[in-house]
Amino acid sequence: TDAERDAGLDRVFEAYLAAGVTGAVDMAFDEIGLATLERALQRHGGRLPMRLAAHWFISNTGDEAANTAQVRRAAELAARDFGPSFRVVGVKFVSDGVIDACTAAMHEPYFDGGNEGPIWPLDQLKPVLAAADAAGLQVAVHAIGDAASTIALDAIEHAINLNGPRERSHRIEHLEYAAPGTAERMAQLGVTASMQPVHTDSAVRENWDAMLGDERTERGFAWPEYEAAGAL
Repeated sequence: TDAERDAGLDRVFEAYLAAGVTGAVDMAFDEIGLATLERALQRHGGRLPMRLAAHWFISNTGDEAANTAQVRRAAELAARDFGPSFRVVGVKFVSDGVIDACTAAMHEPYFDGGNEGPIWPLDQLKPVLAAADAAGLQVAVHAIGDAASTIALDAIEHAINLNGPRERSHRIEHLEYAAPGTAERMAQLGVTASMQPVHTDSAVRENWDAMLGDERTERGFAWPEYEAAGAL
């Protein structure tokens, strides 16, 4: 219920502030989250207890017009003045799943011969991501497998070529296994490698390695490649 969401959000604010965290980024914001935040703004006199920047979640409906409409909604919200504590800054795409469950999109099959296609094939991602780029939105693409990160970079490069030079801060999230040369290409395009050390926790790494089952495990979580390439 709305009341449960409101109470839950206030508990989150209290927990963050108690830990000394004064700002956060939401990477999958939606209409329910927006309504909840707007009620919180009313409860707190127009200013949230902490700063929040949100990325509007763009789901692949399979229909380009419907997908682009989601980007227009994000652009509308990004232009809206919510006050000093909250803003919509960009959009989030999830282009594949995870290696642990063999749902990340890979160029080569998993240990059992299976492979999973991307949630956002390139021909569907290109026009929607380009629309977000044209609107000045920050683009974040979840891409864990090497096929997914290649698609993400292809779509970002297409948007840059289409919309022309300007300051951008696009990013690819996770990059658990990416093809050789990805780091250099990201550095060239100015795309941030948003990588999370916790994902290579030893408690889950054994299963991660087993799902790939080959030499790819040696190139997982390749932070040194991105540092050496000068990627952000």
